[in-house]
Amino acid sequence: MTDDPAILNSSRHDPAAEEVSRRLVAQLEELNGRLAKLDRLQESFETFGAVACDVLDERAQGLGETGSGADERLAGLTQLAERLTRRDTLSALVALADRAPELERLAALVDSAPDLVATLIDVIDEWARRCGEEGLDVAEALRSGLRTALWLGQRISEVELERLGFLLRSDVLDPSALQVVGNAATALVQCQRDACEAPSPRRAGAFASLRSLSDPKTQQSIAFALQFSRAFGELVGQPCSNSSPTPKDSE
Repeated sequence: MTDDPAILNSSRHDPAAEEVSRRLVAQLEELNGRLAKLDRLQESFETFGAVACDVLDERAQGLGETGSGADERLAGLTQLAERLTRRDTLSALVALADRAPELERLAALVDSAPDLVATLIDVIDEWARRCGEEGLDVAEALRSGLRTALWLGQRISEVELERLGFLLRSDVLDPSALQVVGNAATALVQCQRDACEAPSPRRAGAFASLRSLSDPKTQQSIAFALQFSRAFGELVGQPCSNSSPTPKDSE
């Protein structure tokens, strides 16, 4: 500023100059306040930077003590980012995201698996308890079944297993066939006892055979034999099937 008294006196009595001077002083004060805030903010940043550097140094030292330094981990992170941004990896991630609902249902199923296992164990325990009340040793039965399966597995060939399966699929084990075979076995045992093991075995000749033809039971067995011969004759030469055809009735 000039030190000329004339100019000073003129500026003191000039209202416009005084207003400009006041504005300049106010702006200078506001600028000084902002600079002071910046100085305090700079000091805070310097303090924060020093603390952050100390923390990072401490973390890096801790990582180095674990056998994997910060540089190695950063390199691994970079490699992971590179692999994740590959085209095939991104395609796989997109496909995985599309399957997210199914994965959620699978996760729910996995979460409910312990409850299902517990329920299954309770059912098995209840079944074992009932078997025990009936006098059945479940553990011994399982051991015997396992030994039987192993014994059969060692002694039965694949061809024999196929034959066994063929037998199970045939009509040999049909309830009616089993009843007929059972009745025949009972009749054979009874004949053995009456004709061979009795103190005085029964004897019969031609006339006894003719007289037995008038017996209704004998006539029924003869009708059964004739019906069997007719049905068997229709099946002779044909491959065995699971169900035998019903022979046509003849007068």
